[in-house]
This record gives sequence, C-alpha cells and structure tokens, in this order.
Amino acid sequence: MKQRFTASIATLILVLGALAATVGAGPADARRHSPRPITEHTIADPSVVPYASGFLAISTGVGAPGAVASSVSGQWHRTGPLLRHLPPWAKNHVVWAADAAHEGRRWVMYYSAPVRGLGHDARCIGVAVSSNPARGFDARGRRPLVCPYGAHARADDRLPGRARSLPHRGVIDPSYFRSGRHSYLLYRTQGTPATIRIVRLRHHGLRATRHSHQILRTRHVTENPVLVRRHHRYVLFASQGFYGSCAYRTSWRASRSLRHFPSRGHQLLSRRRTRICGPGGLDVAGRTVFFHGWLCGDRGRHCRHSRDYTHRAAAHRRMYAGRLQWHHGRPHVQVLRG
Repeated sequence: MKQRFTASIATLILVLGALAATVGAGPADARRHSPRPITEHTIADPSVVPYASGFLAISTGVGAPGAVASSVSGQWHRTGPLLRHLPPWAKNHVVWAADAAHEGRRWVMYYSAPVRGLGHDARCIGVAVSSNPARGFDARGRRPLVCPYGAHARADDRLPGRARSLPHRGVIDPSYFRSGRHSYLLYRTQGTPATIRIVRLRHHGLRATRHSHQILRTRHVTENPVLVRRHHRYVLFASQGFYGSCAYRTSWRASRSLRHFPSRGHQLLSRRRTRICGPGGLDVAGRTVFFHGWLCGDRGRHCRHSRDYTHRAAAHRRMYAGRLQWHHGRPHVQVLRG
C-alpha cells in the first residue's frame, strides 16, 4: 500500500510539473506552436477559388497579383499581376481586395481601383473577364459597376450624394455571391461608420442594378464581407478593426434575410484564438477558409507588439488556411498548422 501511495504521489508531481511548464510557456514556445503560413510570399486580403486541379489566389497589390497551387498546403507559385490593363476611369494600378468567380462560361473578377473626384485613395468597383484566370483578366466596360456620387465616373450603382447617413469616400472590398439563379455583389463603403451593401448583378455578372441595399452598419471598421448560405440562413463573415495591427480579427453574423444582419458579430478568428497576428481578409472556398496574418523579420517570426505594421519593411502579410466546420449552426475554423 505504501509503495502504491508513493508511486501515485510521484505521478501527481510529474503531471503538475508538466502542467506548470505548459502554463508558463514563454514567447519561444508560443512561436513554436503557432500555425505557419501556407505561402512564402506576401498575399493580403486573399480571394481564393478552385481552379483546374488546384487553387488560384488573388492578393491586394499592384495589378492584383496572383498565385496558384495544386493543393491547399502545396507549393504556391506566383502568376504576376492578374489585371492586365486599367479601365479609363481608374487612376493607377493599385488594386485592393479583388474577388473572382466562375460566372456562366467565363471567369469574372471584381476589383476596387482609385478614381478621380473623391479624394485620396477613394475607390470605385469595376469588373474584368477571363477565359483562363491564371493568365489574367481584361477590364470590361468604360464605367465602373459601383461608385459614390461625386466621382468622375458614372456607375450602374451610384450611391446617393446627399444622404448624411452614408459615407462618400469610396467603395471597396467587392465580394461575389450566388443564390439560386441570382448573383449579387457585396461591398463596403470607405470611412466610418462602416456600411456593407449588396447589389444584384445582371448580364452574366457584367452589370449591376441601380439600387443597392445596406445590409450592415457599424460604428467601427467592418470590411471584407463574404457571404455563404447555410441551410435556411445566410452567414456573413467580415474583418473588424485596423488591418495593420495584431488586433485585426474576423467575425460572423447570421440572418434569414439578405437585407439585414445584426450589428453585433460573433468572434471567429483572433490573435488569442489562433496565435496569428491580425487574422483577417477571410475567404471561403467550399470547406476551406483562407485568410492573412502578419509575420515579422527575415525568419518569419510572428509579430507581437506594434499597433501598426503597415510601414515596417520587415513585416509582411502571408496567407493561412483552415477547415470550416459547423456546430449547431455556428461556424468554427480549425487552422492548418502548416
């Protein structure tokens, strides 16, 4: 009996020692167990679509740079800029948060580019087409799909100019959504309060109707909308906060109507949950999600302290992936460790 008691005490001491070591893990241990990105180069605000026998990713950047891979965790190879030329209304090639989709017999890409008449970095949303998305897209039309009043370009969906409740700096973060026979475009109005709007597409995704609807309004930055349908509900994923900090995060909201979503969201991805700095810009491709996070330094260490990494030469956004799971109607993401 004494030997059993002594052995039990020894086992208990070992267990408590291991638990203390785990709880007291330092920064080096946290970095060791943090997920690794699936790309070795910068991909920000990723839009990822299944393509051929693999995937195509589109990033924020000059000309909407792309990357292809045969599998989610496979070797990702750069394609170069995917928007081959600018439409006449765009000021330069710096494209933010483009989104691609297969519409009919061709591919379409929706992108936001700077426009004249609205001030610095104010943007409108245009459309480009392709028969082979990995080889690039050609801008379509002489006018954008969506633009606020005051821009030097008339658009299909022209936001009202004198409504005080609506920001007028520009529109960004286009996101394609299809439900049954109808296709839609979601986007965000620049500035705060932040609003997410939806507009019906026509002519095989190449034109928009004239009447968009506000589906979400928040006091703080809410952006990168992505919509999926789950049974009888619509689930809206969005990024929140300042994209250049580790506090940037991803939330979700559910609604039975396409016209309105609750202002308060539920947390999906955060630094605390994932050990990734600023997990945002999420996109959904079937049962897989893709998003970006910040890495610092040549060795790819996870950023930890600064509130703004946008002007740090050694800080870059890389792409991560995870499995999308559902429990009692609530989405969960199991991040791939890489």
